[in-house]
Amino acid sequence: MVRTSKNKEATLTGVLIGAAAAAILGVILGFTYEVRRTPDLVRSRSALESEKDPLTERFRFGSTSSSGGWQQLMQSAQNSLTSNQSIRLREGELNQIASQYLNFTLGKQQSQQNETPSYALLPDTPNFAISDSDLQMIIPFEVLFFGMEAEGFLIAQGDFTNGGEGPHYSVGEAWINSARIPPFLAKLFVSRLATSVQEMSSDSPIVTAWSQIKSISIENDTMTLQPR
Repeated sequence: MVRTSKNKEATLTGVLIGAAAAAILGVILGFTYEVRRTPDLVRSRSALESEKDPLTERFRFGSTSSSGGWQQLMQSAQNSLTSNQSIRLREGELNQIASQYLNFTLGKQQSQQNETPSYALLPDTPNFAISDSDLQMIIPFEVLFFGMEAEGFLIAQGDFTNGGEGPHYSVGEAWINSARIPPFLAKLFVSRLATSVQEMSSDSPIVTAWSQIKSISIENDTMTLQPR
């Protein structure tokens, strides 16, 4: 039997398609495996740097301790913005403010008390950590999908870019559990949460304060907010 050039081309095409399909399947299986691995979440910098399982990502929860209550912190922030003074916050203060104004836990509990939706993505209260001039967000979430439930963590690390419309959080790296994801997916998730806060609490002090911020910079373990 004589093999024609068409047969050769068809064979080559089949090999390429098979190789591409195998590669795509490998990526999907690898992502599925990694996304099922809960990340190792620690409380201290020393624990972050200690020996770990190379297959499991490790992240540090930001401190929630602060020298003052969140009420005093917000009042100080509002006064500073009015007087055109910069505001300096550390991660403990950020997490105190988040527990009050970004407390998605309550919304999650209310959703579960009502009729359970067929599908939903329910975020929990985020945790912030500052280190090496980056801001890290850890956002617990729960997925409901036609009777099935799954929990996980979205982790984003990045910094702020400043422009005419104000500061924007730029995601440099992102994970769902121990699986890396494209940064733009994390940015979409974070942007959606920010929009939800603005829609549900347009008169909230934190929404009002955000509209008055011109730029945000991070240096070492401190975030500096500069008013317009």
